[in-house]
Amino acid sequence: KEWIEVSGGKTFDLPLEVRMEDFSYSVMLQPGANKVKTVFNSSFLYSLKKFYKKHVTKEEEKMEAPTKKVILDNINLVIEPSKSYLVLGPPQSGKTSLLRAISGHVKPSKRARQNKNQSIEGKILYNGKLLEEGGEEFFIENAVEYIDQLDRHAPRLTVEETFEFAYQCKAGGTLLREKHWLENEKQVEVVEK
Repeated sequence: KEWIEVSGGKTFDLPLEVRMEDFSYSVMLQPGANKVKTVFNSSFLYSLKKFYKKHVTKEEEKMEAPTKKVILDNINLVIEPSKSYLVLGPPQSGKTSLLRAISGHVKPSKRARQNKNQSIEGKILYNGKLLEEGGEEFFIENAVEYIDQLDRHAPRLTVEETFEFAYQCKAGGTLLREKHWLENEKQVEVVEK
């Protein structure tokens, strides 16, 4: 068996299979929480108008009840080792939430289940183990990582390794191979002159 050794002697078995079983994720949205900011509703005059309505004319805003938004609904999938997967979908279809769940950022733990603003059901198994069952030696971050669009680097990587990883993800090649090819091209130009 292959494994990754990280600081403190923690290990993780490779290859890794991720399995989601009946996974659902929903959140309670407060009224106006997903309202798109515009120049008008984010201006000082809009705030002044709301203040005037509330305090001077004593108009009360209609209080709407929070609504439930289902983000992931009964997802069943298997991510097998040594295969590439592509997640496609329209905006706000749950792509990021799915990737965050796979990488361990959305966990169906006891604490998350007690949270009144979100509902998480189902299981995510890593090599047949639940994340909570792994104990101290089970760090999913050592095998699966989600990096969002802001390209924050993993603190365990050097700067060069971070750039190499980002280049591999975005361009599909290796930066070192490209550098080597460019250096050879420069040498050929020098010899030809």
